Amino acid sequence: MQVSDTSELSLSQPLESDIESSRQIRQKSADSRLRKMKEELEKAKNESKKYRDLFIRERADAENLVKAKDREIASIRKSANSSLMKNFLQVLDSMDSAIQSSDGNRGIIPIRDQALSILATSGLEPIKAVGETFNPYLHEVIATTTDGEEGKVVVEVQKGYKLNGDVLRYAKVIVSKR
Repeated sequence: MQVSDTSELSLSQPLESDIESSRQIRQKSADSRLRKMKEELEKAKNESKKYRDLFIRERADAENLVKAKDREIASIRKSANSSLMKNFLQVLDSMDSAIQSSDGNRGIIPIRDQALSILATSGLEPIKAVGETFNPYLHEVIATTTDGEEGKVVVEVQKGYKLNGDVLRYAKVIVSKR
């Protein structure tokens, strides 16, 4: 029986070595496929990150464009009436002249006040001048006088106006200077 034991052994040895060899080949193949899959996963992650970043940038650009358009529209709305208002200031100046020229024209005062009230709803407001400290951003000096307190507006020659907070026309004034 010993003879047959050796032949059994020699038959089983190649079988075990073949199994081991086959297992190693399958392991290498599995490792290779796993490596490839990991590389593909990494590529997919990188591409996904790239597209996500691109999406975020594009969305931010779109939001910035919307905000810029909103600012532009607000600016246009704010100044849309400026030329109309500038032309209407001539009518207000004529009313002021009529009020100052004679006492018989006192009926114009309520009309002027009504017109100013309507224009105020569109953002027009008169600039305060007489008694105020001279402000070069609101007042235009056309003359100086020695009467009154230093640096104060003494006389308003022509009214100034703001439209939505921006100067539409500077107040023409006479300022006290010593």
